[in-house]
Amino acid sequence: MVKAVSEENESEKHDSRKAAKTESETKKSGIPTIAIIGGVLLVGLLLGALFLRGPPATTGNVVAPTYNPPTPQCRQVPYDGQDCNMVPYTDQEAYQEQQCQNVPYTDRECENKELTFSFDRFYTNHKCLQTQEKCIHWNFLGMCDQYEDECVSAAQTCSFVVRNLDAEPGTWAYEIKFTTPYGDRPAGRKSEYIYPQTEKTFYWEYQKVVPTEQVSCGITYSDIPKKQVCRDVIKTRQDCSYVTKYRPVTKERQECKTVTKYREECS
Repeated sequence: MVKAVSEENESEKHDSRKAAKTESETKKSGIPTIAIIGGVLLVGLLLGALFLRGPPATTGNVVAPTYNPPTPQCRQVPYDGQDCNMVPYTDQEAYQEQQCQNVPYTDRECENKELTFSFDRFYTNHKCLQTQEKCIHWNFLGMCDQYEDECVSAAQTCSFVVRNLDAEPGTWAYEIKFTTPYGDRPAGRKSEYIYPQTEKTFYWEYQKVVPTEQVSCGITYSDIPKKQVCRDVIKTRQDCSYVTKYRPVTKERQECKTVTKYREECS
């Protein structure tokens, strides 16, 4: 035991002397310590690069090492999920519809009507305006013993009567013409304002060229008074309005429910 310790001490002393000798030689050789450290680091970097690069490529039938990963363990894990579907349903849809109906109402209708009247006693006559004696018989002595009046100037008259039978007064107007062997002779217009239930006579006269002239007369224009007559009448009109109605329509909506589902989990 003492011998072994002694040998160990001797070894340490030998190493110390060797290290001191090496240091002394280094100093003697003039190589600085920092250069040695730099060289060691450079060698380390080169060795590290070679290690990271991997072994050099080989040719021939070289079998690469096989790596078998561990087989995962999987299982079905339940969870709550949503199951949704489109489901048809019936809904009420509002719409506007026009409704019309016939409604009675009272309207006032007015019209212009001629006054009620009568037209009668239409006369046309020969009227002698001037006469003179004319001998119609002579005696044996050649003397006139019988005379008669002879018309030497005459006229033709034309007249009629208008009676207002209405409850309102009005003005009647007429024009006539005389027809002669020498052509038509207008006699002008005459107007008469006639009260209710009264009458007026319209009268014209034409001077004949010769007393024996054949003349007639006729109405060429008449203006009968009018009045406005109104009355209430029942009429119907169509009244329309919009009302809201409803009709069934089919629609779709999404309905969802919670169901149990499964997913795979591996470890």
